[in-house]
Order: sequence, then C-alpha cells, then structure tokens
Amino acid sequence: MCKVSVTEFRRHLFHYIERCSVEDVLITRRGKVIAVLSNPDKQYYRTLEDLCGCLKADLGDKSYDDLIGEAILEKQKQVL
Repeated sequence: MCKVSVTEFRRHLFHYIERCSVEDVLITRRGKVIAVLSNPDKQYYRTLEDLCGCLKADLGDKSYDDLIGEAILEKQKQVL
C-alpha cells in the first residue's frame, strides 16, 4: 500500500494510476486518508476471499466465480 498527498498525486497522476494495478494507493490531505485508488479486479477477489473464508483452500478446478454461480443457482431453486 502506498500513501501519497493530493498534491503529489496531481503532479504524477498517470504514475499512480499505473501503480494502482500493483498496489492500493491511499490519497491523503493534511495527513488524513481521503481516497483509495485500487484495482477493481483485485478488490473483487480480495473481498470474495474475505467473504468466502469458510470455503476449502483447495477448490480443485473451480474458480470463485464458478462457486458463486452455483450458489446463485441454488438460491434460485429454493425460490422456485
């Protein structure tokens, strides 16, 4: 995670946009974090891992997307 002031962020905008593909960039004003620039794909999988902590570590050939799809189908069957 990288911390940068608003002024520094403005000066080197494209650098930090590229950098957010590797790590989150915290943007600060007067020492307080006011924004976070992050890669949406990484954030998606990080959130999934947090929420799906009860899943087995060995998913075999299934991805998290497959597991979510199966869970959605199960919910639909319960509704119908």
